[in-house]
Order: sequence, then structure tokens, then C-alpha cells
Amino acid sequence: MLRFQALISEHTEEHGKTLPDAAGEVGRGCQVEGYPDSNFVGRSCFEKRPGGPIDRVLAPHLYYSGTAALGVASHASCPGTAGLRQRVSPGVDRARRLEASSTDPATTTITITTRQEVESMLNQTRTIPRVRTLCTAVCLALGLGVTTSASAEDPVRIGAIYIMSGSPSVYGQFAQQGMQLAVDEINEEGGILGHEVEFVLEDSQIKADAAIQAARKLVYSEQVHGLMGLDSSGVATGVVPVVPELQRPFIITHAATPDVTGKLCNRYTYRLSVNISQNTKAAAEIAEQSGAKRWTTIGPDYAFGHQSWEFFGNYLKELDPEVELMERTAFPRFGNEDFTPFINNVMDAKPDGVLVSLWGGDLVNFIRQANNLGFFDRDFEVLMTLGGATEVMSALGNDVPEGIWVGTRYWFAAHDNDVNNAFVTAYMERYGKPPSYNAEGAYAGIYAYKAAIEKAGSTDPEAITDALSGLTFPAPTGSLTFREGDHQAVVGPTWGQTAALSEEYGVRMLDPMKTFDGDLVTPDVSETGCSL
Repeated sequence: MLRFQALISEHTEEHGKTLPDAAGEVGRGCQVEGYPDSNFVGRSCFEKRPGGPIDRVLAPHLYYSGTAALGVASHASCPGTAGLRQRVSPGVDRARRLEASSTDPATTTITITTRQEVESMLNQTRTIPRVRTLCTAVCLALGLGVTTSASAEDPVRIGAIYIMSGSPSVYGQFAQQGMQLAVDEINEEGGILGHEVEFVLEDSQIKADAAIQAARKLVYSEQVHGLMGLDSSGVATGVVPVVPELQRPFIITHAATPDVTGKLCNRYTYRLSVNISQNTKAAAEIAEQSGAKRWTTIGPDYAFGHQSWEFFGNYLKELDPEVELMERTAFPRFGNEDFTPFINNVMDAKPDGVLVSLWGGDLVNFIRQANNLGFFDRDFEVLMTLGGATEVMSALGNDVPEGIWVGTRYWFAAHDNDVNNAFVTAYMERYGKPPSYNAEGAYAGIYAYKAAIEKAGSTDPEAITDALSGLTFPAPTGSLTFREGDHQAVVGPTWGQTAALSEEYGVRMLDPMKTFDGDLVTPDVSETGCSL
């Protein structure tokens, strides 16, 4: 049995404090302090450091940071601390025992002795956001999960994490527009199970640690029912291992590394967008048909660039064992501004074909500089894995070279179905430009949650997570299914050659164009490394 105490005392409100990470792994726990006539609670934490004494400090008015290792912070002026002593007998999980007492007679002590009592306390605080947040810390200290389900009057809340700052922030802006359009449509039709829908957006800053903290904030502070987003493969590989801790479903709508539905897969993580494996298998088919025999690459120097080259090379070798994958390659850092040395290096290598996996502002800068250096006038094939992103094509206009092969996870003119036609029309009417694949992915992500919640008949995150597995739902790219074996959607990319600039859409159109069958470019679950 674990004995837990919540102290009720008076104190002045203070804002803006955070909990630093605590070192050590042994015997941590916390207790809650509530303050009369206030929507605040604080928390008192203890920590038994390996080989060291037990420290106890009082920390009111602090948001739980969500880190796996509970933080320890102090507030010297707290009442009710004189003579407070704690002893801990470290054990495992709920067998851990916490004892505390206070010599301050003004402090009322409430003892919680069972898991049910703790969960009851948690349920009673649902309508008080800050109390709810700190009670979340309590449950985590006790090894309990944190559950959220919407009452009849509460909205369904979706937390989204996209790039909202820096040069690639246009991707996040497109995603925000796609989400807003979907939310407005759903609410106009009565919401989901009678609940209105809303989303809360956080900036990933293209950093894994920032995205992890954003996810924790969305769960523990904003109390979202589900998560979605992520643009960078590098960020995704950092975030996905943390998702089970959050106990929320997470639908990835952009990041493409195969690992998140492969060796890093978990019960809570899903992806509805085209991944590297699916996209590069299509690219390899185009490369093989081009007849080019000596291939090199220019890609960002992190997971996405290196995996794009690896998977492309493997698939191309399967189709044509005689091709040469050159050792002379170029991997500029993400966010690089001067691509001249990398462009010259590739041209000097005299390849027959070049796979370009740069994206976002990097791809915009690369194309402008490559134009100036005559890169696209050389006698070699160029395949840009994400050159069909409307974020890039609209920024460049006529500077996008004509007649090169570009790929995209979604092309607004490639899918003749009712869902896509309505989506493109509504998006154009509202925003005056065609939707990008990030806008489509975010739009589809909201509708995926709608379908899952309706299938589950509940807004409980665990029920939503279960409902997503094997779910088939309508999307602009067609009917999508999250495979039960790895939670990857079976979906194919669109590839095409850049053609004339469209006055209506402000981007070069693709002609010829091919959308690949998801069943033909998606590897079998047994090949992904996923074990659920």
C-alpha cells in the first residue's frame, strides 16, 4: 500500500515557476497542497538520491513539467514546513511508502490510502485546470496513468506540434490552416459525438527536446485527448519513444522516417502520411526507367537525408543491380544557406542522376543557387523527393526548373474523389492558394480523430488509441487504413514532371503525373522492424 498525503494550507499565489530535473533514481514522490478560495495547488516533493540522504522541499504553485524524473524545487516562505520530516523505504512502483507529518497546527492533513481514492481526487479536479495539472503530477508520482475524457459540455481537444518559427515555419502555417478548416467543418456539422472540436498548437522549433516539452504541456496542462503533427524526422525519432509515457494517441502527419512505425513503433503512435520507404520506392521506379546508371545525392545531414539515400539505393539496386551508388555524396547541415560547394561537388562527380532530398527553405535556396550555377542544364537526371511541395513551388514560381521529376506526399490535383474535391475547393476559397501536403495531412489528421472517436463511442484517450488501430477513414488522398501491425497508413506518393506555371494556382503543374498505389510501395510489416 502507498500512503499519500495532501496538505491544505493558505499561501500567496505566484506564477511562472518551473521544476528543474532532479538527479538520481531512487525513492521519489510528491504530495499536493491546496489553497482555500483558490484554483491553485502546490506540491511537496521528496527525493532520495543514490547514496545520499532524503531531501524534502515544499514547492507550491508549480506546474508539473511532465518529465519522467520528478523535479524538486523549493519555496522557503511556505507555511506548514517547520519540523516536517519524511522517511522513505524505496520499493517498486506502488509498493513505495511515503510518510510525512507537520508540526504546524494550521495545516490540515488528508491521507489518501488507495489507488481509488487518488483517482477519485483526480476526477474531482477536472474542471479546475491548474488543480488538474498538479493532480496529474500526483498520479505520476504514484505510478498512475492520467486519463482525460470530455464531459457533455467539454470540447474534444487535439494538441498539435508543428514548425511555427524560423524559415520552415511556412510548413506549420499550412498545417494550421488545414486543421482550422477541418475543425470548422466538423463543428458546423455538430462536432464529434456532440462535442465541439478545438486544437491547441505548439511550436516544435525543429528540436526534439522542445517538441517533447510541447507534447507534455499539451497533455498535462492543456488536457488534450490526442496529439498530432511533427515535421522533422530527427524530431520524430526523439518524440516517439516518449509517447507511451503520455498515454495519448499521436498521429504523425508529416515526418517521414520509417523508424517511427518501424523499430520505434509503439501502441500510441500512428502515421497517416507517406514515409521515406514509400516515397523512395516510387522514386527508384522512376530512376530505373530513366536509364541513368551512376547516382549520387544531395540531402540534409540528419535522419531524413541519409535514410532517403539508403532506401532509394536499396530499392534501385533491386530493380537494376548494375547501377552504381556513388560514394561522392553531399549532406549539408539542415538550415544551411550556402549550397555552392555542395552543388559544385556533385557536378564535378559527373553522375548520371542526382536524388535531392532537401526540403523547405533549404530546397528553395538550393534551387535558386543551382539555377545560377547551371546545375539543371547538366546532362543528368534530377529527382527531388519533396520538390512537389506547394510551399516550395509557390515560393519559387517560375524559378522552379521545368521538366524535372518531383515527388510529394499529396498533390492537390492528383485525387479525383469527393473528399479531395471538396477540400481543395474549400481551401482555395478560404486561403486563396492550393493546399500543400502539410495542410492536407493536418486536415486528414483531424478527420482521423473524428473517425476514431466515433468508432470508439468515447473521448477516452485509451479508447481512441485502440480505435485507431485498423481504422479506415476517408481522406483527400482516398480511403486510408492504419495497419494494425505497425500503425502506418497504406498510402502512395505522387510524382510528376514540372510543367507550365498555372495562373490559377500560382505553381507549376505536374505533367506527366503518377500517384503510386500504396499497396505496391508499402513494405510488409515483417520488413519494418515493428513489433506491437
